[in-house]
Order: sequence, then C-alpha cells, then structure tokens
Amino acid sequence: MSRLVRVLKNRNFSFLWTGHTLSHLGDNIFRVALVWLIVTETNSARATALVFMAFFIPNILVSLFAGATVDRFSRKGVILASDGVRALMTVLLAALVLLDKVELWSVLCLYVFFGIADAFFQPAYTVIIHELVDRDLRASANSMNGIGRQIGVILGPALGAVLVETVGTVATFLLDTLCLVGSLLAIAMIRYRPKAGKEGAGNGSRSYLSEIREGLKHTFSVSWLWITMIVAALINAATTGTFNVALPFLVKETLGGGAGILGTVMTLYGAGALLGGLFIGSIRFREFPGRASPFICCCSRWGSPRWPLERSPPLPC
Repeated sequence: MSRLVRVLKNRNFSFLWTGHTLSHLGDNIFRVALVWLIVTETNSARATALVFMAFFIPNILVSLFAGATVDRFSRKGVILASDGVRALMTVLLAALVLLDKVELWSVLCLYVFFGIADAFFQPAYTVIIHELVDRDLRASANSMNGIGRQIGVILGPALGAVLVETVGTVATFLLDTLCLVGSLLAIAMIRYRPKAGKEGAGNGSRSYLSEIREGLKHTFSVSWLWITMIVAALINAATTGTFNVALPFLVKETLGGGAGILGTVMTLYGAGALLGGLFIGSIRFREFPGRASPFICCCSRWGSPRWPLERSPPLPC
C-alpha cells in the first residue's frame, strides 16, 4: 500500500492516472448508450455487428502503425489528440440523436474515426509511464492502472444504464464527453520533458515502415508470442461477437428488459473479470510447466478489456 501511495504522490502520474481512469469510465458509459441506441433504432443484429466492425477493423489496422507513430511525436500530445477526437465524435453523435438525424451510415463513419483515435491512446500511455515513473515504482503504477481499468469496467456500464433509462441517450453521450474532457484537462496538467524519439524517427517513411517491419519480424520470431496472439484472436472472434451483438438482443427480446438490465449484466461481467484477475494473481505460476506460463499470463489479461480491446502492456510472468 505504501508503494501505491508513493506512486500517487508523483504529481505527473496522478494526473495521468486520473485521465486514464476517466477515459475508461467514459468509454464504458458510451458503450451501453451506443449499443442500446443501435438495437432500439434498427432492431437488427446485422446493423449492430456492422457498428462494432466499424470500430474494430480500423482500430486493429491502425494499431500496426500506432507504436511507430508514438515514437515520432509527444506522447502527451498523442493522448490529448486521442481524447479530443473521441470527444468530438461523441458530441457529433449526441447532436445527431438530439436532431433525430441518426442513420446507420453516419454512426459507422463517426465510429471509424473513434476507433482510429482510440488506437493511439494505449501505446502513448504505455510509453509515457516509463518517462514519468521511476523504475522501482513502475510495478505499483501498473497496479494503479489495473484499478483504473476496473473502475471503468464495473462502474461505467452501471452509470450508462441508469442515465439511458432516466435522462436519455443524449445526456449519456454528453457525460461520456465530459469524462473525455476531464481526461484531456488532467493530461494537459502533466509537466515533463519528453525523451527524444528513436534515432531513425526523422528519416522519412522508409524508416517508419522499417520500424513496423522490424516489430512484426520480432513478433513472429518468438513462437509462443505469435501462437498466443493467434489463439487470442480466434477466442476474441468467437466470444466478442456473441457478447457485444447477441447479448443486447437477448436482453431486449428474450428477457424483455431495457438498458438497465444490459448495464447490470455488463457490470457483473466486469466484477467477474476483477475476481478472475485476483484468482489468477494468486496462482504460483512456477507450479505449471515453464512453456505454459506465458500463455496463462496472457489469458489472464483478457478479463478486463479496454472496450472493445485492451492493449495494455504484457507483464512478465
């Protein structure tokens, strides 16, 4: 506990953690409101799936370039830009709902930009921690990050559900915007001198692409790493669609419930992820075969995603 207090006494990290937590909270509030909006407006599982694809596909593709991009710009600036673009997209979506101009194509377009902006947040956040926190406190910083994520995963859906049912979708979207603006302000309060990027950062597109090729080459040279990534992708493909698309229709059509029931289920999911993480954290991994340990550690991180994907840095087992 004393180490957690010490890391929070770091002024820059405390602002960074506040922004990170508010961003997670806003994302999970937004999640409930958006899903329920699409389900009630279209009553179409295909349309709901298209909305998620509009986030996932650009987000995954841009993630290939996000790390190299973060090396070339201020990490703080990248985070501010990510929060700012997502806040703008949320305001535009709220305006469409308020004016009763919501159409599937407009939601898809806004969510594409939302996904692109989101792809840059976590890589920049991961790097900036190493610039703000001393090495001996980084484990404590990672613990605080986990706490921040769980605050968002557990409280966000509950707040979103209550707001959708009491004050409506527009107000819920605007609360997400306030969370993102709060994150923006907190990150803006950070004062630090950025470390210089890589030496090849200024050598043009060839250096930029070579960094990406180097990263991919390294990834696929470590067998357990690329195998784990493929297995994780297959499991996510099988489970994410079911949870994000089928669950709202189960709540609406089979259970006859509203956004409150959907938010409750999502909150319970987050609570289960927290309990699962505590259980996994109590296991002594050296009791397992050595080659199984990395896979188990990676699996243990699937329980608390930054919706829809969490790109948190792997911790050593």
